[in-house]
Amino acid sequence: MTPLRRARRRIGITQSTLALAAGVSQAHISAVETGLCRASAELAERLVCVIGPSLISEAEILYPERFPGPEGGA
Repeated sequence: MTPLRRARRRIGITQSTLALAAGVSQAHISAVETGLCRASAELAERLVCVIGPSLISEAEILYPERFPGPEGGA
């Protein structure tokens, strides 16, 4: 599970809600969460603002492979 998905679930919002708040489509959030595409620096900044810097950093969004979760996978 990627850091973005963990953080989103931690605050209890859907991909659709996060997408709306960040100004992108739900499909784009899904693609970033599953690793099908990378977030831009601008999107990472917006996502941190929505989720909160105490729960996720831009680096975790931009480079999720560097932050494996307790399950050991990205």
